[in-house]
Amino acid sequence: MKELTASIRCDSHVSPVLQSARLIGKVKNLVAHMAIEHRYRNATDEELEIHYTFPIPAEAVLTEIALTLNGKTL
Repeated sequence: MKELTASIRCDSHVSPVLQSARLIGKVKNLVAHMAIEHRYRNATDEELEIHYTFPIPAEAVLTEIALTLNGKTL
């Protein structure tokens, strides 16, 4: 099985800190339904531009994505 990794890139000298990561899911009829949650924190007053890459296998289907920033879900 090919190993896939997520990456985060920041164009600033300051990088956000990963506070937590959570993966929950279930498998039914050979299909995995997974939810992944990553929590990052910018400990500075500086605004950061973040490039987040999360690889998924070519045969996977992404059904939903949400971003919550300062209490607002986008």
